[in-house]
Amino acid sequence: MRGQKWTTSVSGKTQINISPSVASRGPTRSSVSTTWRTSCRKISRTTIEKAYTTAKTYKRILNKRVIPRFGRKSPLAEKWLKEMKRAESLENPTLDKIRRVMNLVYKHGQRYGLIPRDESVNPMNWVRQKTTSSYTAVIMNPPQAFEILLNIPKPRRTLVLTDAATALRVSEVLGLMWMDLNFEDQVVEVKRAYVWAQFKAPKSKASKAPALMHPVLAGFLMAWRERTPYAKDGDYVFPSFRLKGKKPLSASIMVQKYLRPAAIKAGVIGRTSLFASVSTTSGIHWLLR
Repeated sequence: MRGQKWTTSVSGKTQINISPSVASRGPTRSSVSTTWRTSCRKISRTTIEKAYTTAKTYKRILNKRVIPRFGRKSPLAEKWLKEMKRAESLENPTLDKIRRVMNLVYKHGQRYGLIPRDESVNPMNWVRQKTTSSYTAVIMNPPQAFEILLNIPKPRRTLVLTDAATALRVSEVLGLMWMDLNFEDQVVEVKRAYVWAQFKAPKSKASKAPALMHPVLAGFLMAWRERTPYAKDGDYVFPSFRLKGKKPLSASIMVQKYLRPAAIKAGVIGRTSLFASVSTTSGIHWLLR
């Protein structure tokens, strides 16, 4: 009947309605993209199939790049990716992520019958895109590492030292509660990560493995626990005072306001992932000897 909707279930919970009129006149990139965007929006709320950060990344790529650029037109994707690389100086992993999201748009359309399930319908199957990055971690010498630590105020100095001494992801360090620190056995239990103001499980099975706590780091952490007003077992080790300890500090603000200025002052010129550079530097490990 006219105006009747088709309903398809995603994981038995998320409902996506597709009008028969769309199917009768043939699918367009816009209709497929809109359907996928609706799915991402609902998945980001329920986290049924995709992690929160993954769903947010998909939506950002679709809203910022794919839909505004192409709309209903079929793209010459490989040429477009090369143009973006030149115009915006984007790295290969970023371009590959855009390519994969565009491929998911087509796959989603095929999965729900918006376009034929034929390889020839999906042009992204033949789009080439390198995945190698030109990123190089900054290796600091001991004087530089020591100067960076001195240039960062407490407790953020202890946060950086924890990241460097344990080699944990910064999201895992921010998610630490005092109950996760075993000072007797000198280990750090990794139970959660804090990314984009959301808590999630550690990234992989290996990420859940306990990290060793160096005696010097243990001393810094115990000294910080004596000073912080949020020292209960269920409190965060590095809480946001602005949010009255209800959530941890922000990694992006930490880098922008503290870590990057400290690195520049110490004469260390890096790119973007300063926490990764700190956690892999030999200078910090030399200081812990």
